[in-house]
Amino acid sequence: ETLEDVQERIQRLAKLAREQNIEMGLPSKPTSTGLKRYGGDHHTRRASIFVQFKLLLKRALKENFRSKSTLIIKTVQQVSLGLIYGGIYHLGMNQASIQDRFGLLSLIAIGASNMAMASTVRSFPKEKAI
Repeated sequence: ETLEDVQERIQRLAKLAREQNIEMGLPSKPTSTGLKRYGGDHHTRRASIFVQFKLLLKRALKENFRSKSTLIIKTVQQVSLGLIYGGIYHLGMNQASIQDRFGLLSLIAIGASNMAMASTVRSFPKEKAI
C-alpha cells in the first residue's frame, strides 16, 4: 500500500464522516495554544479499560493473522528455539535440574522480550505511512 493510497483512504473516510455528521474529535476552531482543552463532558460515555483491551487485542490479532508468511516465520522460529533449548537443558528431579530450570526460564523470558521488541521496531516503518 503506497502513501497515496493511504492518504486517499483517509480522505474518503473523512468525507464519509462529514456526510454522516460523525464527530471526529477535532476542534472546530483552534485555541490560542493550538490544543483543544477538554474539561470533561458528563454526557459522553467512556469505554472501560476492559473494552479498550478487548478492542486492541482484536486489532492485534487481526494484524498478526493478516500476514501468513510472518505467522509461519514466527512459528518456525519458536519451534526451532524450543528444540535448541530442549537440546541444551536436560531437566530431571535433582538440585542441578532446579538451577537449570531457573536458567532456562530466564533465557526464555529474555529471548521473548527481545523478539517482541524486534517485531515492534520492525513495525515502525510499516506504520509510518499511516
